[in-house]
This record gives sequence, structure tokens and C-alpha cells, in this order.
Amino acid sequence: MAIPDISQNSCDVAYSLPMCVHVCVNERFYLNGNTIQHLTALALKYVIVALGFVMEEYKRSKEAFVSNLNGTSYSEISAVISIIPVCLLFRHSVVVLTCSMLGLSKWLLVLCEFMTLIVPCVLHLTVLSDHVVSTSLLLMLTSILFLLLSHLRATAQHLRSPVGPASIAKWLGETPCPYRMPFLSVARCYNIILSCVAILAVDFNVFPRRFAKTETFGQGLMDTGVGLFVCLHGVVAREVRGQAVTKVTPGQYLNDVLRSVRSAIPLLVLGCARLVTTWGVQYQEHISEYGTHWNFFFTLAIVKVVSSLIYPLIPAPPWLTGLSLITLYQLLLSYYGLTDYVLDGPHGDGSRNTLISANREGIVSSLGYISLYFMGMAVGRYMFRPRPPVLLSWLLVAVRLFLVAMVLWWCTMLSNQYIQLCSRRLANLTFILWMVAIVTSVLAALIAVDTLVLLIEHTTSLQTDFDMYTVAAGQKEQKGPTSLLAAIDYNQMVFFLAGNLLTGMINLSVNTLTATTSVSVLIISCYMFTLCMLSHVLKHFKIAVL
Repeated sequence: MAIPDISQNSCDVAYSLPMCVHVCVNERFYLNGNTIQHLTALALKYVIVALGFVMEEYKRSKEAFVSNLNGTSYSEISAVISIIPVCLLFRHSVVVLTCSMLGLSKWLLVLCEFMTLIVPCVLHLTVLSDHVVSTSLLLMLTSILFLLLSHLRATAQHLRSPVGPASIAKWLGETPCPYRMPFLSVARCYNIILSCVAILAVDFNVFPRRFAKTETFGQGLMDTGVGLFVCLHGVVAREVRGQAVTKVTPGQYLNDVLRSVRSAIPLLVLGCARLVTTWGVQYQEHISEYGTHWNFFFTLAIVKVVSSLIYPLIPAPPWLTGLSLITLYQLLLSYYGLTDYVLDGPHGDGSRNTLISANREGIVSSLGYISLYFMGMAVGRYMFRPRPPVLLSWLLVAVRLFLVAMVLWWCTMLSNQYIQLCSRRLANLTFILWMVAIVTSVLAALIAVDTLVLLIEHTTSLQTDFDMYTVAAGQKEQKGPTSLLAAIDYNQMVFFLAGNLLTGMINLSVNTLTATTSVSVLIISCYMFTLCMLSHVLKHFKIAVL
């Protein structure tokens, strides 16, 4: 009886190896060199096919793990995001108290910042996800207690005289602001931090499924990542940073467009690199998120280029441009069949036969993200408007932002109920209003924290290292240790890209679906610590990659 040939078919391979063993044993076939070589090759192919089958099953289970989810409530997501100002306040209270009592070396400060700025985020998105409100309140109360202890210590040592409401009010009206308040960069940094925590944690069972991205309608915590990134990018857009809207010449317009195209090229390269790598390693993909080939980097590139084309040509303020675009887009979604096209494809069967239909989610939702970018530009124009350089003026900004946020939250609820349910996949009107509501709320809270930080400096004997903490100060040289947020802000895109690479490496080397709670939290914490140390090293050596 002859030894079977090696077949190209996986089923034949699975049959051939046992047959070879049967022939060699029962027929007492003589194992010469050629036979051994034949068996070895067949065994290797059998192993490869088996591994491929296992990896394919693992990939499908990973994709199913993050698919067909409906999210959670707006209030729970808001409670999770409120950890941003809480962590910032907690960090400063701990630093002030420890500096006043013990003093901190550079590396102890690094560890302290990681424990106060990053670890609470990891815990809130994992083991403490069911106790977000209570743990946030506990951190706030702890921060207040630490600040009171620092104030009492300074007063007891006669380093500061007791401060009353009248002196505080006078101080707010007379104290000049620092070079630039850091809340904008803090908000952008924390969006990157929460996104990096979530993109890895979502693959573990310890991460609540309700926080993952929704399939079509609804809202999850991870749905906010790309929306907040686009909106905050619009807030600090070059067009609105302290510049009035002026009529541009054709030459200036062309230069601005070319500059935007050049800045979009790295994003296109990153998008292509992500596409090739995910296909090359058979990494799990959620096709209904952006489409077969599309990803976040392509969306961001489109937003940058199109916004630079539109902005100089429309004399209207950015908020009106954004509102007009999203209204027109929502009309197409609601009354002209665009929603059905995105969800079900051109033939109603979900097919993806052409390049456009294969990537319809990413292409169509870009319209919504362009309008969101203009909404962010409107917020940015208000933030960069000239105003008296005293703290009281920024407190008034916080109050106005809070009032605008309340109106936006109300509009979000009305749109969700009467127009269309929130959908990140469509980037519809409800989603856009929700994103701007979150941005204005977070910025108002961070301005309040920034003001409180300077109040700490006014009422205690020690400096609160505000210059070190000011991540947006634009200073090339800063005295003292570099803060964690300053390091992340120095290379935000590198932090995010490194997070994506490490997430892929961890997923390919660890079975995240079977990891225990303690192992999951440990892996996520070590992953975030690695990213933070990378940021510190790059900032220390002044290496700005992107």
C-alpha cells in the first residue's frame, strides 16, 4: 500500500497523516529517507492547518465578543468620563500633601502621577465599573481632605494667613492667569488615555460589554473615542487659535489646502499600515464599524482636508457651518434612504461588492465628523477669544460653557427621542450633539480644577508645581520634573499608536477571553505603565515623532 500524497486541501491533509501512520505500522512499510522526509512534511502541514483552524476560530470568537452590543445610558457614560477632572484634582491634592510633608524625587513623582492619574481610569473601566459614582465621590472627598490638611499645616506654621471669601473674590479678580491654562491639552490627553485603556481592556471579560462600541444604535463608552478626538482637534485647529476670520487670497487658500493635504499624508500612511498589518496577522476586525478597508486614520485625513477646503469659502461662523452640514446630513439619513444604504447596502442584503459599498460606513459617516469638527472649531474660537488675563474671566468662561453644555444635553435627549437614536456608525445628529455636550462639560470642569489649583497655591505655603503641570504652556524648557500629562501631550499620536501596537501584540500572545480578573487588570496596568514610561523617555530626550 502506497503512502498518500500531500494534498492542498486541509481536509485531505487531516486524512493523509493518520493514513500514513496506518500504512507504516500495519503494512510494515520500510521507513527509508524519502519516506521520513515525506512524513515530516506532511506532519508539518497538518500542524499548520490545525493551527490555522484554531486561530480562525479564536479570531471569530474575538469578533463575536465585541459585536452586536447596545451600549448603556448617557448618565453612566457621563459618570465614567467625570473621572477626568476628579483624577486631576486627586493628583494635585496628593502631590501638595506629599511635597509638604515628605518631598518627592523625580521618579517618585512619576509613580505618584501614574497612581493618581492612570490607575483610577483603569479601575473605573474594569473592576470598579459598577461603582463609578461612589468611587468618584470617594476620590473627591479624599482630595478635599488632603487639601484641607495642607491648608491647615500652612496656616499653623504662619506661612499663609487665613483666607476668607472676600479675599478669595479679590484674588480671583486680580490674579493674572498663567501663560496659558492647561485644560485643553488635559482634555485631549485624557481622551487618548481612556481610548488606550479601552482598546485593550475591551478584549478581556473584566471590561463591561455595555462600555464597548455599539453595533448600530445606542451609546457605549468606546463610541466617544473617535468623536471626542475629532471635536477636540477642531477646538485647537490652526484656523481658530487666536486668529480672526479674514478674507484670504487665492494664493493663501491654495497654500492652506496644500498644507492640510501634507498634514493628512501621514494619516493616510498610518491608515494603510494598519490595514496591511491587520490583514497580514489575521487580526480580528469589526467590519461594520468603518467598513472592510476603512479605519479611523482615513476618516481623520478626510476631515482635515475637507474642512480646510470649506472653512475659507464660507463666511458664516463655524457653529453655523457645522449645524448646517449636520442638518443636511440628517435629512439624508432620515428621509432619503441614506440610513438604509449604510446599514443594509445598496441592494438591501448587506453586500459589499464594490469598494464604495464595502466601506460605506466610513465614507458616509465622514460627513458627520466634518460637521463635528466645525462644532469643535466654534468652541475653539470662543476659548481663544481675547479676554482679561485674570482668573475671574476664566471662571466666567466655565460658567458659560456649563450653560451651553446643559442646552446641548437637552438637545441630545430631544434628538434621541424624536429624530434618530444615537449612532456612532452613522455619526448622526444625536451623536454629534452628544459629543459637543461632553466636550463643553469636560472643559468647564477642567477650568474649575485649574482655578482651584491656583487657589491651592494661594492658600498654602508650597507651590503646586503649576508650571510643571501646565501641559499646554508651550514652554520649551521647564524647571523640575516633567509631568505625565506633559509627556503624553508632547507625543499624543505616538502614545496612541504605541497603544495600538501593544494591544495587537498582547492579543496575539495572550488568550484574553480566558484571563482571570486579577491577571486582566495586571496586564492592562502594565501596558499603560509601559506607554507612560515611553512618553516620559521621549519627552526627556525631546524626541517629537509626529
